[in-house]
Amino acid sequence: MANPSTPHPAITNLVDQWSRCRDVVAGQDQVRSKGQEYLPKLDTQDENTYARTFLQNAHFFNAASRTVDGMAGALFTKLPEIEVPKNIEVLLQDSDNAGTPLTVFAHDLARDILTIGRGGILVDQGEAESKRPYLVSINGENLTNWASSRVNGVETTTMVMIRERSLKPESEIKNGGDPYKLIEVEAYRELYLDPDSGNYSIRVWKQTRKDHLVASAKAQWAPGAVTVPTRRGVPLTHIPFVFVNPRSLAPKPEKPPLLDLVDINLAHFRIAALRSWVLLHVGSPMCYISGGPTKTQQPVNYGSSNILILPSGGKIAFASMGSDGVAAIKAEADDLKKAMEVLGGRLLESQPSHAETAHAVSMRHQGEMASLSSISNTLGYALQSALQYAAWWAGSEEKPTDTKVAVKINSDFLANLSDKDISSFVALIQNDVITRRTAYAALAKAGLTRPGVDFDQESAEIEADEARIPNAGDGV
Repeated sequence: MANPSTPHPAITNLVDQWSRCRDVVAGQDQVRSKGQEYLPKLDTQDENTYARTFLQNAHFFNAASRTVDGMAGALFTKLPEIEVPKNIEVLLQDSDNAGTPLTVFAHDLARDILTIGRGGILVDQGEAESKRPYLVSINGENLTNWASSRVNGVETTTMVMIRERSLKPESEIKNGGDPYKLIEVEAYRELYLDPDSGNYSIRVWKQTRKDHLVASAKAQWAPGAVTVPTRRGVPLTHIPFVFVNPRSLAPKPEKPPLLDLVDINLAHFRIAALRSWVLLHVGSPMCYISGGPTKTQQPVNYGSSNILILPSGGKIAFASMGSDGVAAIKAEADDLKKAMEVLGGRLLESQPSHAETAHAVSMRHQGEMASLSSISNTLGYALQSALQYAAWWAGSEEKPTDTKVAVKINSDFLANLSDKDISSFVALIQNDVITRRTAYAALAKAGLTRPGVDFDQESAEIEADEARIPNAGDGV
């Protein structure tokens, strides 16, 4: 019996990794909600003590989320450079038929790639051929299966299975159901090349048993009607879908780029929880009395308003945990935090006490920026491929690659120049070390020039200004 929910073997070990990455980036509430999955109960704790004290007092320092925010921000510090033909210019303002600008679409996709290292873009045109092409972003977890084979000597994707989850009123699912109670329903959209005709086809698999709406071992599936998308009345012969990974557009998924950081972030959470637990129980000195009242006597009150009478040889004292114990736990937490900085949490890094040159800063972040540059390039290629599909679908070119589409995502993450850097460039020009054209190119790369204005245009305007201002070039 066909089971569209069968996962591809390549994602078997990645599902748990994706879940950890999503949970950690989501933050403290999500991590705490997983309970002992991320914070095991201590041997001496009962369920109530664990939930109300140990777990509730455990602070989660979200290094992973800050890193994703910082890296996504670096990718979109400058707006993407996008060139598309007129027939799909509408996508710049409404990329997905839901009013999402293309830059926002790209930013959200970038966050997905940074978080779990997996995503996809489907180009669709809806049911009516008169409707324009648009983009659909697919979360990596919902790309459950795929297949490829050689077609005309080229390795080609022949099947993509997409999991779709939606909420439906209970009344639509069973007679007498509550119309205000929402039930999660799971279906699978299969994009495939028909083995007989080679045409791109779509069918949606739905469960036949209403009592098993989310995929399980007991689920039974049946395919819906087959849809064959066309272009100018002719069926498509390729699947308009683009896989997106941190380093490639291949169907095979890659390791999440921040997985190591996520795992150390969870280790830091467990150490923080242990430290809070220790401080709660032994952080304050404990009073003890020797040679004094026994357990059979009334409770002992002590303080400035009470007098304790002890027998000969009795004493009262206070015991406290030595500083070494808590200090060791804190040192472990600090080590883990430093490790998170090394693994990508650049925004967490404490600033050096001494001034650093731009070169020194660049060298410290070289590894991180190299990974981010790879994501920048891959994301640009993915969007370009998807937009080429859309332009081809709406146009008359023979192949998608014939369309005039270009996308470039920012990759100059460390190009920003300080005032001191700019002064240095001026000195280099004055001493004939570099030309004005070279200096202008550096300023343009750092985003300090007007978009679309090259060196020759800037020079012409400078000359025009000097001509209008008497003695502008003579000094005072």
